[in-house]
Amino acid sequence: MSTTNPTGPDFVSLQVSDMDRSRTFYCDTLGLPAAPSSPPGVQVIATQPVSMGLRSDATPQPGTAGHGVTLWIGVDDVDTLHKTVTASGAKAEGEPVDGPFGRMFTVADPDGYRLTLHNAG
Repeated sequence: MSTTNPTGPDFVSLQVSDMDRSRTFYCDTLGLPAAPSSPPGVQVIATQPVSMGLRSDATPQPGTAGHGVTLWIGVDDVDTLHKTVTASGAKAEGEPVDGPFGRMFTVADPDGYRLTLHNAG
């Protein structure tokens, strides 16, 4: 089985119910970079090495978004980001803790996708 994709880059796609709200959460609250251009109905988040796509063409059913899945995203400063996230009104699942991959905390995005944010590097 090959680990390369000859038709284009690999990415994670999340179905969102409100594109503006999700773009604000991922780009403004979390500080992830929006790609300079995106296809219609999609906001590409230029994370590396795997980008993310927020898609509004098929919204998730309430309470089902990402059930059983947690995305792990490396960030520069978990403690500062935790303060930013909680100040925005997002509900973090507790305070940052030292875990198996460094300092970390988990938060749900506006559609309920769980994100574990951990110190990168």
